[in-house]
Amino acid sequence: MVRFSTGLVGILLVAALAGCASKPKPAPEPDMTNLVPVNKTLPSALVGRPGVIPQATNGERKQ
Repeated sequence: MVRFSTGLVGILLVAALAGCASKPKPAPEPDMTNLVPVNKTLPSALVGRPGVIPQATNGERKQ
């Protein structure tokens, strides 16, 4: 009887460890090298013209 319970505990331990080892892998990180900064590029027609885009800092709006 004692051998049966230790064997059963061993089998349950192996099954629990095997279940942890077979979890799905997380998705790979996306490639971020080809992104363009949003709201940082100006069209060539607007470059050099004063007052085209107001400068706001830290999320504050100009009033």
